[in-house]
Amino acid sequence: MRILLKTLHIVALCVFVGSIPPHIVIGAVAERAGDAAAFAHYHDVKYLLTEVLTRAGLIAAVTTGVLVTLTRRGAWRQRWLQAKLILVLLIVLNGMAVLTPIAGEMAALAAAAAEQGPLDPRFAMLHQRESIAGAVNLLAIVAVICLAVARPALGGRAVAGHARA
Repeated sequence: MRILLKTLHIVALCVFVGSIPPHIVIGAVAERAGDAAAFAHYHDVKYLLTEVLTRAGLIAAVTTGVLVTLTRRGAWRQRWLQAKLILVLLIVLNGMAVLTPIAGEMAALAAAAAEQGPLDPRFAMLHQRESIAGAVNLLAIVAVICLAVARPALGGRAVAGHARA
């Protein structure tokens, strides 16, 4: 069961983290779109990607990660894992409460501009917020990966049987 959970966890992480570069690329392509309809289409695709892959991958990765951790006796006492979980909570909150709604608002504003004319000035503010929140999430993701790979003691004792390879 643990091997299945770990496999599902890695697949979910691949979906979540793998959805981020296309999100960035689609946003850059949208900026170069030749007309408002294409601009709106790219932002609609970006939002769909966020909803279908990024959100689903994040939910699956967190769920399977918690389940994998529950299968390891004493895991919750490891400080590296506690730090990782705090960062994961930050990623989830930032992704679900900030980045996903921003992507939806940007798609709606782009669609409105394609139908009615000029792009609402709020779009630029949302784009800036998305850039900052996205950078925060990327840094947190890299920190989570570093913690998972290095498993530093962080001032605590290592749990027996969990030595680094």
